Amino acid sequence: MITLAQVVRRILLDLHISQPESVKDWFTTVAYLPDSPQAKDNIITVTDTEGNKDGRIMYSGETIIHPGCQIRTRATTYLTAYQKIKEIQIAMDKVHNYMTQIDNTMAYLQTISQQGGIMPMGLDSSGRRFHFSINYIATIRYVETSPSQ
Repeated sequence: MITLAQVVRRILLDLHISQPESVKDWFTTVAYLPDSPQAKDNIITVTDTEGNKDGRIMYSGETIIHPGCQIRTRATTYLTAYQKIKEIQIAMDKVHNYMTQIDNTMAYLQTISQQGGIMPMGLDSSGRRFHFSINYIATIRYVETSPSQ
């Protein structure tokens, strides 16, 4: 099983907004934000959120849920953190009908919709890195595939 946060991480890599972890700046983590003195300053974190329950299909009883995620940027300057979250916002507005495979799961993301605006979150506890976030919900379907031999 994979989550929306993992799919969004892959999208950010595919769009060259994020870099592989071996690169100094702007790699993306899922569900954690490194905070050691050795941690890279410019980073993107994607975390799964509750999302929205959209009702039920009457003839089958299936509940429709749109999972959510939060994308967060952290940088040493206010402007750098804001510019990266703005770049993400502009790019995510164009994402639709995206398909990817992660492990043994195929993800079909039909749409991803912004929920609210860009939110400044201030400085972190170290007092030296600025944070911004933006929230999304998605229409996505997962299909388990058989492991390759």
